[in-house]
Amino acid sequence: MRSFVNDPLSTMLNNGAEHSLRQVGRHFRNMLNQPDGNFAHQLMEQMNPFEFLRFHMPIIILALTSLRGISSWDAEVLANPISLTPTLTPTPNPKPQP
Repeated sequence: MRSFVNDPLSTMLNNGAEHSLRQVGRHFRNMLNQPDGNFAHQLMEQMNPFEFLRFHMPIIILALTSLRGISSWDAEVLANPISLTPTLTPTPNPKPQP
């Protein structure tokens, strides 16, 4: 899963999107549950959550929408959130947090 940091699209296609995203979710859960842990020994453990949201999430959404309809997981889990995306409105004036 360390390849996810450098190339999330290829990792999701080669290892499976569901498996890859489960590993990423497990990574963030472990980071939150171990505030005093040492995560610096693995590349994936150095993933910045803000960088993840800005650069990795668009790639993840692209991969998931490209794989639509291939599995029953798509119809049961992914279809409802994806169908809501056209109703999202952009923030007119985003302000950075202090």
